[in-house]
Amino acid sequence: MASNLKEKPEISSGNVLMDLRIVILKTIARVWDDDQPKSHDTISERLNKIEFPENYQQRLLENKWFKEHWKDPTSLRDILTHFEPEFLNEYFNRVFGYCIPFENFGVRFEKGSATWNAYGDDEWTKPETETISLMLPSCEDSWDPYQKANYLMQFYSFFPSFFGSKRRKKEEHSENKLSRAELYQDASSEFDATDFSGNDYNLGVAEDEFLSFGALINKVIAVAWNNPKFKSAIDYHEHNVSDEIYYKRVASILKEHFDFQIQWAFNIKLEFSKKHNLENTNEFSDSRAPFWTLEEKQWRWFEGSKNRQVIRNSVSLEIPVAPDGPEENVSLALARYNLIGPAYPFTCS
Repeated sequence: MASNLKEKPEISSGNVLMDLRIVILKTIARVWDDDQPKSHDTISERLNKIEFPENYQQRLLENKWFKEHWKDPTSLRDILTHFEPEFLNEYFNRVFGYCIPFENFGVRFEKGSATWNAYGDDEWTKPETETISLMLPSCEDSWDPYQKANYLMQFYSFFPSFFGSKRRKKEEHSENKLSRAELYQDASSEFDATDFSGNDYNLGVAEDEFLSFGALINKVIAVAWNNPKFKSAIDYHEHNVSDEIYYKRVASILKEHFDFQIQWAFNIKLEFSKKHNLENTNEFSDSRAPFWTLEEKQWRWFEGSKNRQVIRNSVSLEIPVAPDGPEENVSLALARYNLIGPAYPFTCS
């Protein structure tokens, strides 16, 4: 098998959201380089080079697109934009040594429509399809108002923000643990003692903004549980209009009825879980959806298998096209992409 291409060291800025943003920017830079005229490896060759797990590769082959193109020379952009979030999470881990710290959150990539204007105001055009997608719980008809309040707050403890609970870390063996002094010495030798502290830029990665949005969604769920007409209006499963109109409708409802102006340049997609038969869980196919167990009296999720991560909430992001013109525009464009501000918490198109 080919050598591992994982970068060292693992990304750690001290801010978990900034870490994700850095990984996204590094991915864009790799795609831009790969987009240049060159002979591409096949999907199989690319994944083997980064030691992508065999069980993941086998599952990719269950997808029609990957099965058709497995032995074809394929661009990195095409591969990443066809990855489901759990496969993209594994790619981040294999290439950058980065593991998204949230168990139920992932990223989707889209090919990109934003363009760079190097001859005007050095700005990126705004994409229209970047979306935050949330899977929300439905309530049982038998619940009384007090049960609804109790169960809703228990769900809120799982999802204080749309990232969900942090991943449980496996206990490390004591012989593999480094002292604080050893860690500092390792970092100093690797980076010539560069100080990485002080992520002071207003880049929209403040945790309180996501927590306030989580509190809003908690209120939205409460209203939906008590107002079927409202639930039908915001549930993506039930919308009978175009996606564009649906996203505008959700933004308008949040503004008009909750006095909440979405501060990010993202669409909001809300999907409520479908009702299911608790006695026959095989009848319920959506493994992302939460459900309440009557016996255990707690929220549970259907699991595909112990080795398979199920992504409940996700954010879809564009991989923009590299700028045309002089080559020096490439670095400037990517730096500018990262510096537009709070409206783009993950990416700045």
